[in-house]
Amino acid sequence: MSLTPGQVSTPEEHNPGLEHTIKPATSPWSHAVFACISLALGMYLIVYPWTDNWNLNHLPAYVRQILPGGELASGLYPNVDDVWDDPFFRSAFTCLGLLNIWTAIRQIAAMFRAV
Repeated sequence: MSLTPGQVSTPEEHNPGLEHTIKPATSPWSHAVFACISLALGMYLIVYPWTDNWNLNHLPAYVRQILPGGELASGLYPNVDDVWDDPFFRSAFTCLGLLNIWTAIRQIAAMFRAV
C-alpha cells in the first residue's frame, strides 16, 4: 500500500472475510423482556412522584449531608426540599416515565413488525 494516488483498495482486499461476517442474533424474548421492563419502569415513574411516599424519601436529607459543609449545609442549601417537592421537578420524572412507555411501545411494534 503506497501513499501515492493510484488504485484504491477495497475493504474486501484488506479483510477477505468481511462479506461473511456474522451479525449477532437477538432473541425475541430479549426484546419482550426489555419492553416489559421499560413499560413497568415507565408506569412507576409516572405514578410515584405524585404519591405521598415521594415526600418520605430520604434523598434530599442525604444530598444536604454530602454538600460542602456537612450538617451546616442545611443553612447554606435550604432549597433541596423545595426543589424535591416542586411540581416541575416531579413532572421531569413523569416525562421520563412517558419516554420509557414510548420506548416500550416502539419495541413491541418492532417485534410485531418483524414477525
